[in-house]
Amino acid sequence: FPSHDKTKNTHYTFGGSINKIDLYNLGFYNTPLSLSTTISANFSATDINDLDGSILLSNINITDKNSSLSFKDLSINSTTESTGNKSLSVHSDFLNFNINGIYRTDRLSSLGNQILAVYFPSYFHNDKFVEEMNDFNFSLEANTIDELLSIFNIPIKGANTSKISGKINTNQNIYQVDASTAYRDWE
Repeated sequence: FPSHDKTKNTHYTFGGSINKIDLYNLGFYNTPLSLSTTISANFSATDINDLDGSILLSNINITDKNSSLSFKDLSINSTTESTGNKSLSVHSDFLNFNINGIYRTDRLSSLGNQILAVYFPSYFHNDKFVEEMNDFNFSLEANTIDELLSIFNIPIKGANTSKISGKINTNQNIYQVDASTAYRDWE
């Protein structure tokens, strides 16, 4: 977000086409990977934590050095209520994700690492401790995600039709996760 008065919501409306953006050369990815898409956005925010609105990516094409993957669209919708409750949803051909409740968007990754580091310390590192109150429900449903995982070099196969849902309340030490998948295999 550009620098502006943090006490006032700023409204953004824009659209356009990205013919090819090289995510590797920009430092967003560690191997050659490019993206083409059409974008339409309409949202307001003072920062990422109170985002209200939607972003739609259409006609998406992701290409690495060996293959290409195309899909119809990816939509992101976010609302923030005056009570502090938030709702974030991400929908695409591959997955559907929803999170509802009280959380800081910019700290979700750190919170996830903090929780996973307790159970899988050799894989996840807890660099930042998240102290804020978090009380939210989440769900993730992967449809035909194997192709997407492959193009991003994630060595999991058979994750199609996987579902993960749960509830996290850091004040009450509630960390509930339910997961199901038809099949799982590491490459």
